[in-house]
Amino acid sequence: VLTDYRVYREIVPYVDEASFDPQARLLKLRGGIWKYRLASTLRFDDRQERWIRFEVVDGHFAGLKGDIRFEDHGEKGT
Repeated sequence: VLTDYRVYREIVPYVDEASFDPQARLLKLRGGIWKYRLASTLRFDDRQERWIRFEVVDGHFAGLKGDIRFEDHGEKGT
């Protein structure tokens, strides 16, 4: 589910809009909490199985980069 970027609006409480371009691997997000409203575009790069790299390429926090790794934690989940 976490890599189905089109459904972020449904699974992340503070995301109002999410649109994903699979060819460009770009996710446009808009949302926020209280009076703070943010809009950013993120690019995703699947590095290996269970490893995703992202970069905010436009909007708020442009230039921010990071990695998401999915690890099994037994009964605690992923």
